[in-house]
Amino acid sequence: MRIISGSLKGRHIAPPSNGWKTRPTTDRAKEGLFNILHNSFDFESTRVLDLFAGTGNIGYEFLSRGAIQVDFVERYGACIQFIKQSLSQFQLTDKAVIHQTDVFKFVKNCSEKYDFIFADPPYRLKQSHQLPDLIFNASLFKSPKACLIIEHDNRLNFEKHTGFAQFRQYGQSGFSFFGPKE
Repeated sequence: MRIISGSLKGRHIAPPSNGWKTRPTTDRAKEGLFNILHNSFDFESTRVLDLFAGTGNIGYEFLSRGAIQVDFVERYGACIQFIKQSLSQFQLTDKAVIHQTDVFKFVKNCSEKYDFIFADPPYRLKQSHQLPDLIFNASLFKSPKACLIIEHDNRLNFEKHTGFAQFRQYGQSGFSFFGPKE
């Protein structure tokens, strides 16, 4: 994995391979995602929430592009340690807040507001279909232009959700885009 663009462009992210619990977003899928976002967001004024952060891959990409802050939410200790180590290596610790907790508990108790929320739950997580409603009900969006993106495989379909805007497929990964409900 590597950072696609911005101040950290080309830097590699190399999580340990033995027993690693995550499935990082591929470079191809990440590049497609950020090509779409590039036309919609001013990254330099963006506050980001990275749910199921895993390696921190998506959050680093936002920080590399100038996001003012990324909140990483991940429950696994090894992932948290890897994110801390990577943020230190990239000299970005002052632009990150790390929450080691369950995503569903975090969202229910969160009082912060975000411009962009990215969720990459484990593909086999049974509660994944609940994420859009959970996030909308928690009122986590900072403005009407805020966006939620959920990465998932083809077993999930969010097209009937009232906040759904579009779906993009990149290999095995798909991204469902949502905007705040009216």
